[in-house]
Amino acid sequence: LIIHHLKKRCEERDFEQKGGDVGESSPSGSLSLGSAIRKFFALFASKSKLMRKRYTHRHFIELLGFNHVEKQALLAGCTWQRYVSNTNYNGFLQTYAEDGKIEGGRINVQLKSTDKINRAKKTGEILFNLSIKDLEAWLNRFTMVLLVLYDAKNDMAYFVELDSYFQTHREALRKVNKFVRVHIPVANVFTPEAVKHLRTIKNS
Repeated sequence: LIIHHLKKRCEERDFEQKGGDVGESSPSGSLSLGSAIRKFFALFASKSKLMRKRYTHRHFIELLGFNHVEKQALLAGCTWQRYVSNTNYNGFLQTYAEDGKIEGGRINVQLKSTDKINRAKKTGEILFNLSIKDLEAWLNRFTMVLLVLYDAKNDMAYFVELDSYFQTHREALRKVNKFVRVHIPVANVFTPEAVKHLRTIKNS
């Protein structure tokens, strides 16, 4: 039944392409089984090409960012877990005690990847604009929230712990309209040592 359907569909498609109307009956000459199968797979391949996802330069930069965060976490004796569902964060860092047991709490991470880092001219600080909607979701949480900015050109990342940052820079929140500019110190490089330090802060 399936083979008969394939042959019939291919015959109708050939007839339509030659100028036949959809409502007309197809020509009496039938395709061989081999020709029908070949035509079917050619049609399937042409449609699958249109549906196939294209990976852009942007996609690769994002993947490199995820890879970088995971590597630094593993070197620090932690693990990086990506959120599968659509949450406010890309993932979280899971920390472990000296005996290998999972520790309570987690460090949520929002990762941004770029190959064009914006720096302050005088201080060299990393500048990044955050939307007010993101801040409303990230601030005043019971868990630590990191903004990690991956510099794809130099294969390194910078971070800032958002709750602590805005406790120090409260005036920046008062001036928020749609976006607020965050200044990340150049010393805040996301390394295994930084992850270990963040773990200590989380556990204190």
